[in-house]
Amino acid sequence: MKFFRLPPTDAWPLIVLLMAVFGALTYFVGVYALGTSAQELEIVNARQETEIKELMRRNEALMVDRTMAERRLKVSNQTLDYLRDMLQTSEAELRKTGEELELFRKITGPNREEKLSIHTLKMFVVGENGRWGYRLVLYQGDFSKIAEGRYDLVLHGHVEGSPGQYRLSDLGENGEPQSFSFRHFVALNGEFQLPERFEVERVEVKVSPNDKKLGAINKSFSWRGAMSDPG
Repeated sequence: MKFFRLPPTDAWPLIVLLMAVFGALTYFVGVYALGTSAQELEIVNARQETEIKELMRRNEALMVDRTMAERRLKVSNQTLDYLRDMLQTSEAELRKTGEELELFRKITGPNREEKLSIHTLKMFVVGENGRWGYRLVLYQGDFSKIAEGRYDLVLHGHVEGSPGQYRLSDLGENGEPQSFSFRHFVALNGEFQLPERFEVERVEVKVSPNDKKLGAINKSFSWRGAMSDPG
């Protein structure tokens, strides 16, 4: 059996010195390793900060591009709305001009009729709560006489499924048929309040001239066809 034998007493100083040197080396190696790790972390941190700044710059650039794109889109939409309104206005003016030319041909053309006639009937909304307006154009081909008389509109439709009708003279303010007097043509205008829950299907125009030779008029128009801008 072998026993562990301690070194001689005179060797102890050398052993202690070696242990101190080893401990010092271990300490400095650890400090160096920590320093190296800290430098690497600083490099990584600086790189990440650079990447974050670049990402923030790109994000700001994207936000600016988005703002500019939204502004361009808004301007484009406004321009489109303006052009659409201009187009609708132009179409309305063209329709009006066409109607005027057609009326001019009717009252001045070689085939003009001397009797009293209806050129157009237009119905349009003038306010809320069932307020409507109308424009009735009458003409005649006999310029030597003044056409005079009265006219009325009869609205035919139904109320909750039940048939019904209302006269303009009943819906108007004065409660009487309207009068007219003209030589070539006339545009008759007025307003009326449409009863609640009354759905109009057609409008009947009744024109009664004072001169019976002109002949009375009794003509029907569909409500949708008489609307100036039907939906």
